[in-house]
Parts: sequence; structure tokens; C-alpha cells
Amino acid sequence: YKYIFFTKLTENKYSVSFFMSTFSTLKRFFSPIYINPSIHIRGFIQTTFWAVDPIIHVFFIQFIIKSVEQKDKESLLFYTSFYIGYIVFYFLFSHIVKKWWWVEQTTYTKRDLSRIYMEKFFTLDNTKIESIGTGKLVATIEKWLDKWSTWQWEIMHRGTTFLFIFLYVVYQLSLNNVGLLITFLTFSLVLLSIAKY
Repeated sequence: YKYIFFTKLTENKYSVSFFMSTFSTLKRFFSPIYINPSIHIRGFIQTTFWAVDPIIHVFFIQFIIKSVEQKDKESLLFYTSFYIGYIVFYFLFSHIVKKWWWVEQTTYTKRDLSRIYMEKFFTLDNTKIESIGTGKLVATIEKWLDKWSTWQWEIMHRGTTFLFIFLYVVYQLSLNNVGLLITFLTFSLVLLSIAKY
């Protein structure tokens, strides 16, 4: 069956060309990650931490509520102190990595893209540039580079957030029906955290 599927897929020239063009477009879109990986790795670490943060709050609140319901003072003290420690860690971590946020990533992405595409711009035919207008063309390229760097960060940030939320929702739904309540709480926290940005 796999052989038949892949032969049918390769017989259709349009589907193969579509996949190849989509792959090359995605590869070009994310090419700044390969140019300057350390910036993007730092941004990914911070994005991952902020994506997991609402889920961690839900876990702690769940355990604290369970401890209150069972009137277990020891576990309540344990989870509450752990939760306070996590909040302190969160603020310290956020302060340490505040330069890693979207400003650094989009700035370096735009710089790397400018090096590639502005060099190509300078090799264009001068008569064609003058027919369009130099200022208009440079402004268009600058706006395009701004959008590219911003969209790349947005996709990475939102994609990481939704990936962790999806995994957590699947985990909670696999446990029992209480997962529906926790799922609703998680989504509400995520929507609130996304609304901040």
C-alpha cells in the first residue's frame, strides 16, 4: 500500500511540485535560524518557559485545592511553598532573560536578512531600479524585512505555546472527566496570557 501511495503521489506532478515548493518556501522563511542559531535558541528557551508557565500554575492550583479539600496541612504547606518558590523563580528568570525577548530576535533576524537581500538589491540593474523608484523599492524591502522577522517570531512563539497547551489538554483528557474542568481553566489562562501580547 505504501508503494502504491508513493507511486500515485509521484505520478501527480502537481502534488510533488506543491510539496517541494512549500518545503523550499518554509526553508527560506526559517533560514535566519540557520544563520544565527544562538539568538533563536535563546528565544526558544524563553518562549518555551512562558508557554509552560500557565500549565504549571494550573498544576499547582490543582494540588493546592486537593490539599485543602482533604484537609492535609503538610501537603498544603509543601505545595504552597513550592508554588511561591516557583513564582519567585519565574520573576528572576524573566528579569535575567528580558533581553532575549522578541526585540533581540527580530532585530538580529532583520539584520541577517538585510545582509542577504540588500546585497542582491545592489546587484540589480540601475535602470530598472530607477523606473520603479529607489526610495520606494528600499522602503518596500525594509517593510518586507520587518514583516518577515516579526512573523517568524510570532510563528515560533504562538506555535510553541499552542503545542504545549495541546499536549497538556491531551494529557488531562486522558486522565478522567476532571480533565475537562482543568482543560477549561488552562485555556482561559492561555487566552489571558496571549491577550497580554
